Amino acid sequence: MTTTTILAPAFKEWAVIVEALGQGAQIAILRKGGIAEGRQGFQIKHHRFWLFPTQYHQQLDKTKPAATAYAGALQAGVKTIPLQYFADITDVHYLETEAQLTAIESEHLWKPEIITERFNYGGETGLHLIVVRLHKLAQPVVLQPDASYDGCKSWIELPVDFAANPSQPVLTDAEFTKQRDALLAKLQ
Repeated sequence: MTTTTILAPAFKEWAVIVEALGQGAQIAILRKGGIAEGRQGFQIKHHRFWLFPTQYHQQLDKTKPAATAYAGALQAGVKTIPLQYFADITDVHYLETEAQLTAIESEHLWKPEIITERFNYGGETGLHLIVVRLHKLAQPVVLQPDASYDGCKSWIELPVDFAANPSQPVLTDAEFTKQRDALLAKLQ
């Protein structure tokens, strides 16, 4: 009998931002795309995905001082990868103006200069704003490093099934709705 390994999508993000999302400090992800994504740039390929914490390209000096509260997730020399959260996308907006970036500045932990850098990267202005509802696993899944996880790319696949891991939402329905409504109102 052949067993089939379930592969689930995972989104690579700085570990400190994953932890901030996981603690409900923000519900927004801003993304331009990784080098490996080529000319087409970042694409939203999945509406449910694991948050894969990475230190690849992570630079704490490009986050606001409040991000240090989530830096405990950064453990130098640790060789395993803890999966604690998965996300469901609730909204996607393509931000085309710097005024939109300024309007949502309080909704994320990146410094304005990194957001501006990403906004203008590659000769095309704009950033994807992805609003996510996070779920925390009852017990983290610990992965061993694998070469397929490496590189400057947003999406990877993991051999971890969402349904096989009990979880609960990070924020209550009321808390999430309040944050989401406040964020989206700033885009009006």
